[in-house]
Amino acid sequence: MSLHIALATLWLLCTTSAAAQTSHDSTGQARSHFEEGLAQAQKGDLSRALIEFQAAYAIHPHFSVLYNIGQAHAILGAPIAAIAAFEQYLANGGARVSPSRQREVRALIETNRERIGTLRIGRASEQTRIWLDGKELTRSQLGTAIPIVIGRHSVLISAGTGMPESRIVDIGPGEETQLRLPELRVPSLASQPVPALLGVVCPLPGVVINIPGVARAETPLSAPLLVPPGRLDVYFTRLGYLTASESVTGKSGVLQTTYCRLKATSPLHRSLSARLVVRTTPSDAAVRIDGQPYGGAPLPVGPHHVEVTRDGFRSETRTISLDPGQVASLDTVLMPTAETLRREAAAVRRQKILSVTLASVGAAVAATGVGLFVWNSRRYDEWSMGSNASLDRAIGIQRIDDLSVGLMILGGGTVLGGSWLFFGAN
Repeated sequence: MSLHIALATLWLLCTTSAAAQTSHDSTGQARSHFEEGLAQAQKGDLSRALIEFQAAYAIHPHFSVLYNIGQAHAILGAPIAAIAAFEQYLANGGARVSPSRQREVRALIETNRERIGTLRIGRASEQTRIWLDGKELTRSQLGTAIPIVIGRHSVLISAGTGMPESRIVDIGPGEETQLRLPELRVPSLASQPVPALLGVVCPLPGVVINIPGVARAETPLSAPLLVPPGRLDVYFTRLGYLTASESVTGKSGVLQTTYCRLKATSPLHRSLSARLVVRTTPSDAAVRIDGQPYGGAPLPVGPHHVEVTRDGFRSETRTISLDPGQVASLDTVLMPTAETLRREAAAVRRQKILSVTLASVGAAVAATGVGLFVWNSRRYDEWSMGSNASLDRAIGIQRIDDLSVGLMILGGGTVLGGSWLFFGAN
């Protein structure tokens, strides 16, 4: 009878394990990203840590993660974003944030406010366009105090026609800097032709665009170049690349597009080269450098545009700068798209349903085996104590005993298989 007890115990343990509860998938994924963010912060890679913290908060928006997001923003020199994260942390956490932590966070907010000033740009005509650090301002931003990090910033002002004017503004801590727009004279069509617009498509950053006697700029451009109409020779240069040129014919008020087709010098001199090792998660993601597939070959020194893509994941783009002889490394973690997360969650649900079904069927089969074994044990007791014990009856009892044991083993194995599927889905 000890075999009866052992098999029955196995069945009970398997059934119990199949019914155990685990944490939600989203909570586990968020915890994984959060722990990776802490690990990257300890290594000093705050940019990567911020990405992981933001991923954790996007999956499971717990208020505590906002504290880490604010800290990362503050260290990376983004006080405006840091203040927003800290204030949201206090608002969402409420009474769950201890008084000592509240005092600490309010002190951090004040410290970051000392790194912010404001810029107020006067209102302008409907035709005037203004760019602040390469980003065009909206009409509603003009005349209002714009929060901005202290330091030097560039302002580009265009009256709609003619060459734009540039201004440099210095922002002090806690101060409001006012920029009065110059009275740009819009030349009449009779006195000066409307300039042409020249857009430059160049996936490679740091390329100097030179139009002799007309304009000089560097990629990436925040806006098309304003150039006089007519034939123009455009030269593209960058250290480590062969100089290229294009000829375009500008037309008044028309946007023309040209392309910089630079090729790296071959062979690339050691003093002008560096290497980049890109590690991606997932490992089969595609890596493109400056718009071209990257296989690990040496790269010219200077800035490069890195793009990492994979189907089902959000693309990641970064700009890195390489020094002569440097062997740089770049770790990139791609976040799955919402559609991918939905498909994975659906697959997990299907696997769990299958696992529960298998465990239930296995439990039923094992229970049948146990019941049959108990019933057959009574028959065995009756046969062994009876006076008319026969060999045929003993053989029948043994066969049913074997069948019951087989059912219990089969049921227990099915329950174990269902349990393995259940826990493997998390």
